[in-house]
Amino acid sequence: MASRIPSVIRGLVRRALQSESITRSPLVLAVSGGRDSMALMHAVADTHEDVARLCVAHVHHGQRSASDDEADLVRRAAEHLGLAFELHKLSVGPGAAAADLREARLEALRSTAANSGSFCVLAAHHAQDQLETVLMALARGAGPRGLVGMRMKRSMGGGVDLLRPLLHARREDITSYCCEEGIEWVDDPTNADPSTHRGLLRRDVLPALETIRSGVALRVARGTQVRLAAAEALEEAVVPPDAGRWDRSALASLDDGLRLASLFEAVESIIRRRDGLAGATLAAASEAIVDGGTHARRFEVGGGVEVLIDANVVAIRVISGV
Repeated sequence: MASRIPSVIRGLVRRALQSESITRSPLVLAVSGGRDSMALMHAVADTHEDVARLCVAHVHHGQRSASDDEADLVRRAAEHLGLAFELHKLSVGPGAAAADLREARLEALRSTAANSGSFCVLAAHHAQDQLETVLMALARGAGPRGLVGMRMKRSMGGGVDLLRPLLHARREDITSYCCEEGIEWVDDPTNADPSTHRGLLRRDVLPALETIRSGVALRVARGTQVRLAAAEALEEAVVPPDAGRWDRSALASLDDGLRLASLFEAVESIIRRRDGLAGATLAAASEAIVDGGTHARRFEVGGGVEVLIDANVVAIRVISGV
């Protein structure tokens, strides 16, 4: 009996392309050489109506000795499928920060989109990636929008969108698809490195959650739109500052959750690095608003932002020199 997995993976890709009305549009495929992106490349080639309008973009990070082999694997696979191939070698030094690599990678993909006349880049994030993202956001005390996780579609800037057709695919189904279709891939050993936060999640936390509740990653991925709707509804309810200031009594009159959400929203609108937000300190500031104290207080909540509270006013301010 034929496996259903190939039709499941192709079906996810086909529905994503149809929902965005891009079945005939020029597209850029971000392909690293890992199983997820190699599966995406083959599935898109099987479902897109004009493979001549597909361009495979591979970003060579230059951080590992295997990078050249990975680039060659992707190039050969793209050529076999009749797809254009574009290689980007990043000009960053060894040991570059993850944030710097991510921004350089996005810029390379935007450049490929511009060169190919595409307004959409496809990436191979899947359900387990979404679960990791939500757990990491939860661990750092992110606000409601941070708990949404990755969107199926988001803007990359420059008029280019990022689309994730496999966000509702299980990683084990992607692996089965590659095996059944004879798709070669390479595994990046750093992805499973337990010395990193995500590596530790993958080794210890995700298997434990799957044991507790089978299919947990897919459930979290499928709940993205619900969490996004809830976050947007909360954004409509929060009380924004006026020129960076609130009347303290107005904030004090809100229930605890809405008051804290109002602070979160204001801080996240100006913070430079959301993972630097000190959620516990922000919660302490929220509690101070209603504790009756009239003396001036200052709370550094991370990301170069502070909350100032006195008898009548709550203010949010960027710390100079940070």
